[in-house]
Amino acid sequence: MSIEANFHHAYRWQYIHSGMHHPHFAQVLDRLISEEQGARIRAALATLH
Repeated sequence: MSIEANFHHAYRWQYIHSGMHHPHFAQVLDRLISEEQGARIRAALATLH
């Protein structure tokens, strides 16, 4: 993966991680993804706490 691709990947996760602490972001994200995707995201974010 290139430096730019790694940067975008990290930025995306940081955006999701910080956003999950805001109730409106979490509600919108839940409407856009499946339950399975939500479970995977929450599991991945749990390792960052």
